[in-house]
Amino acid sequence: EHGLLVAPRDQVALADALARLLGDRPLRERLGRAARARVVERYDRNEVAPRVFEVLTSAGMIDTSRE
Repeated sequence: EHGLLVAPRDQVALADALARLLGDRPLRERLGRAARARVVERYDRNEVAPRVFEVLTSAGMIDTSRE
């Protein structure tokens, strides 16, 4: 477990999940550690960064004409 799931557009469930996290420090810490471990395991910055750059460039968010 690396997070809490709530149904889309369910504001009450989201509020309940946030309240649960706010009130349970050990849960927050455990979920935070598990989520970080998952990201480290699945994503390498040397692979992700060039893909993000490519997406941002193709979306016109990065101007490469001055290079």
